[in-house]
Order: sequence, then C-alpha cells, then structure tokens
Amino acid sequence: KFENITVKMICQKANVSRKTFYALYHDKYEVIERIVVDNVISDLKGMLELLGKVELNQPIILEKMYQHFYDEKEFYVKAINIEGNNSLEHCLLYCFEEINLEILKDVEISLVEKEYAAYFFAASQVMLIKKWLINDLELTPREMVLSSHKWAVKAMVNNYF
Repeated sequence: KFENITVKMICQKANVSRKTFYALYHDKYEVIERIVVDNVISDLKGMLELLGKVELNQPIILEKMYQHFYDEKEFYVKAINIEGNNSLEHCLLYCFEEINLEILKDVEISLVEKEYAAYFFAASQVMLIKKWLINDLELTPREMVLSSHKWAVKAMVNNYF
C-alpha cells in the first residue's frame, strides 16, 4: 500500500539522497502529482492549445491521455486507491477543473455557472477514469475516449459553444 511507502524507500529506489528528494518535492504525494501533471495534464493542455476550442469536439484531444493511463496501467491502478486530499483522484479533479475553467473563460455565463460547470465536467471525467482503473482497464483507451467524449465533451460543447 502507498501509505506504507516512505520517502526513504523512494530515495533508495531512485538512488537519490533525501536532501535531493526534498529539494524537488514536498512529500511523496507531490511525486504523484508531478507524474500526473508532467505526463497527463501537460499533454492535454498542449493538445487544447494546438487544436483550440474550435476542435474541442475532436476525440483526439483525450486519446493521448487515456493511452498514457493504459501504458502505465500498473502505476495508475495502484495510485487510484490512494485516498484523501493528496490522492490521484483529487489531483486529476483539480487539474481538469482548471482546464475546464480555461475552456469556459470566454463563454458568457455567470462566474458561478462557470465554476459549477467546470467542476461537473471535471468530476465526471475523473469518475470515468477511476471506474476504468478500478475495473482493470476493461475497455481499450479508444473505447474510453469515444465514451467519455460522447458523455462529457459533447455535452460541454452542446451547452456552451
């Protein structure tokens, strides 16, 4: 279990000193956050910047993200079971909500509706990912992309663009 993993263990496995670890990370939970941001969120943001809101309705934007989860299955299946404010679920929710707020920033709706809509679409995406990981990735990344695109992305596009 993740709770049993210590910073000392991480340092030994990575062959780095505790001083180096703490120069880079606050704690072991921040390592997970960094992995998610560097390998999932940055790619997602990059695709959105490249394709823009005009192409928001294209499944390709999510495809690389789902493929990354699939390729790193062992890590993410274990990480999704971490609970609390420092969990993978919480990290994804925060990051997706920020992305959704950016997507919705120019939409002429109240700030309250933007915040709720951003949270709603982020939470739905996170729950789909969580279920997929808990169910041992029983669908292919492409099937997940097409499903989440149909349920969440098209709903956002149809409601706000």
